[in-house]
Amino acid sequence: MARLLRGLEPLGVPGLPLRLVRGDDGHLRRLRRDPPLPGRGLRRLEPPRLLGPRAGPPDRGLEPDPGPVPAPFAGGGGARHLPPRRPRRPAPPPPAHVRDPARSRLDTPARPADPGRRREARGGLVTPARPVRLAAAALALLLGLLATASCGRSKGREIRVVFGADILSLDPNEKFETVTDTYAINVFEPLLRYDWRGSYVPVLALRWDIADGKTWRFALRPGVRFHDGRTLTAQDVAFSIQRVLDRPGSELRPYLQSIEAVRVVDPLTVEVVSPRPAAILPALSFVYVLPSASLGARGEEDFFRSPAGTGPYRFVARTPGKSLSLAAFDGYWGERPAYARAEFRYALDPEEMWTAAEEGAPAIIVGPGLKSWQARDGKKGVRLIARPGLSVQFLTLAMQPGRPLADPKVRRALRAALDPRLLVERLTRGRAFIANQFVSPGIVGYNPRMTLPAFEPGLARRLLAEAGHPDGLDLTMTVSEGPHPLADEVVRQLGEAGIRVKPVVLPFEQYYDRAKQCTDDLASIGWICSTGDGSEILDGAFGTPSDGNGATPACGYASPVLDELRDRIARTLDPRARQRMLQDAMSLLMEDLPWIPLFVPEDRYAVQGGVSWEPRPDSEVYLPDVRPK
Repeated sequence: MARLLRGLEPLGVPGLPLRLVRGDDGHLRRLRRDPPLPGRGLRRLEPPRLLGPRAGPPDRGLEPDPGPVPAPFAGGGGARHLPPRRPRRPAPPPPAHVRDPARSRLDTPARPADPGRRREARGGLVTPARPVRLAAAALALLLGLLATASCGRSKGREIRVVFGADILSLDPNEKFETVTDTYAINVFEPLLRYDWRGSYVPVLALRWDIADGKTWRFALRPGVRFHDGRTLTAQDVAFSIQRVLDRPGSELRPYLQSIEAVRVVDPLTVEVVSPRPAAILPALSFVYVLPSASLGARGEEDFFRSPAGTGPYRFVARTPGKSLSLAAFDGYWGERPAYARAEFRYALDPEEMWTAAEEGAPAIIVGPGLKSWQARDGKKGVRLIARPGLSVQFLTLAMQPGRPLADPKVRRALRAALDPRLLVERLTRGRAFIANQFVSPGIVGYNPRMTLPAFEPGLARRLLAEAGHPDGLDLTMTVSEGPHPLADEVVRQLGEAGIRVKPVVLPFEQYYDRAKQCTDDLASIGWICSTGDGSEILDGAFGTPSDGNGATPACGYASPVLDELRDRIARTLDPRARQRMLQDAMSLLMEDLPWIPLFVPEDRYAVQGGVSWEPRPDSEVYLPDVRPK
């Protein structure tokens, strides 16, 4: 699903491996090796294969691989994308519904072998010619060693994950934000998940069918238990979906607009009905299932003080602004995580992030500041990871009637006053690439024909004068506390064109709400289309506010043309036609400029303490992926 990112303070959010770079001649070239470590520059490659010239002048940033593009889908907004639950197993084939909505079914993947059966098989290696007593003793010894090793992998082990800010809510279906989502994916689960390879894989649903393109039937996994001991039923699924539909404040609600009704068929079967043919799997992949009876008995306020999900980890405690503690759930239906305990820690200052991780302790640091990250290059026991991301960094513009930025000439003046190459160079030291549209390469809907923005300060002043501001313009900008190099550079560049910007610095929670309410003229946010589909940002940010859509309303922006295009995209199942319409939507947004795309940042991590882990394509840390070396 699309979601609001941390505003890049400090720069860095998780993303994709680097596959392409821009050659000195302006062509994309395939990268055959991993990106360099920090401080060692970008690799310029010999030309094994030209991938075509890009439009516009050369930039100084990195270029990610625009393909392979995930299989497109229609309707329902986007979906939270996660790798398959058990990455060691081959990925399931793409679901039939991607190709033919009338035959949409994804059979249950084979479950991993039961641990007891694995041990039984090992014991069976003893040949019948061996004495039975010797075989029994050997088997007992083997099982004892396996049990000891298993306990050693989980008991007593703790993993720390350090972020730049706290989660926004303990309700997994309320906010779309990266750190909050990382908490949610470890404590709660949806019916299904997107695996970033064009398929949806079962989680709480074993399988699903659609007969007429409008009614989806889901068969649930039996025997799944919530952390409070209750058993998962279809009523819990229906309750969770309906709860989102009934809550105008939920940031999931815009993605569920194609759902008309939810029906319980039997304790393990639920139906989701759409008023017209639409692919709703993307929307359902980010609705987390809650225990309906527990919420009814305890009330929402009490329940979310100590929430219960079905995920691999259960909630233990939270100290707002400091930490969140989780413990592996003994009754989990799937594979037990390697770490018995997990703690999320939060630190605004880049150096404090390293202190929070504690030197030598098993930890993952997400998005550390570039300077502090580069300073650890070569340090023993610390592994640095850098990958181009999927998110686009934006400058949002308040366009309500009567405000200066409601005038398209003023918005164009801001765009012309910003030097994107200088932004990339000063903020990331060239470790990003310039954004020329509202999605990054590799996202369905990305238009390779669009040119890079031009830096034209003279045009900016002329447009301001034509808009009635010959002496310049005074604006305000919402900024989160802590280091904010992006805001500082934007203020400086706009000031040189006569656009005077006053920063309003707030704690992140207040910044988040103020930015969404468009209290100030400007704000900086990042947005990621987490299933690789551009419809996510259209539905989540640019739906006309009056129609009930828009998880992050675009500050007064309303376009009947875009609304009609969004509706057609939601009803279109043909991937090629849908791709063309999404590209048209991106072109329309660049003409209207409700936001100004700036650049696609690099994702940075640090791993220490003998931790084996690789970043995911999304910006979340799924704890079962983390293992000791």
